[in-house]
Amino acid sequence: MKLSDGNALSYSQFDVSGQVIKKGLKGFIYGERGVWRPGDTVFLNFIVEDKLKQLPVNHPVILEVYTPQGQLFRKIIKTTGINGFYNFNFKTNDESPTGNWCLK
Repeated sequence: MKLSDGNALSYSQFDVSGQVIKKGLKGFIYGERGVWRPGDTVFLNFIVEDKLKQLPVNHPVILEVYTPQGQLFRKIIKTTGINGFYNFNFKTNDESPTGNWCLK
């Protein structure tokens, strides 16, 4: 995309350097949207950055889903990912409580 002179956003005032991880792994989790209703299916993606290739091929990745009351709702274990990408899908109940859920 070509921008006209003077219309480009300068990043010089923003910290865009990120974090440098010297040991261990870095992971990111994101969903296809920000809000779900009771009864919806939640589609999540998890990306693990393993620069040193320390994880074995079939190493399990565990997702725990907790309700706003702190109760374990679902535990999903995946052992197959593609280049560090893992997909997690689960359906909430029609009676599931609303509020902020927790993923671990």
